[in-house]
Amino acid sequence: MSAMMKGLTCCALLAAATLIPVAAAKADPRGGPLSGVQRAPANGSIVHTIVYNGGERADFAVTGDGDTTLNIVVRDGAANLVVRTTGRGDRAHVSWYPRETATYRIYVVNEGGVYNEYSWRAY
Repeated sequence: MSAMMKGLTCCALLAAATLIPVAAAKADPRGGPLSGVQRAPANGSIVHTIVYNGGERADFAVTGDGDTTLNIVVRDGAANLVVRTTGRGDRAHVSWYPRETATYRIYVVNEGGVYNEYSWRAY
């Protein structure tokens, strides 16, 4: 291997090692990951109000009891839509990158005619 190739390989490995921590940055809510169990009413929703740190990946996930469809809608402090899920089933996950540390309203929407008891996790 030529000296030039060795130098390029070394630089590529160093660049990859430097980027891994940045790519893996994850925004736990203030105070660390949160979780719980809630009951979304029939044809209704529950709101989770969570502060996420800016510049890092934010995640929110739900797993329902199997009775109805659950979807997630995330809105910022100005009520702008940030991300949402659509479709059938009662397992859903969203992730996004907050530009700044802020409070987000996360709606778990039950689209069925009976309640759905779900576990949730903010991480």
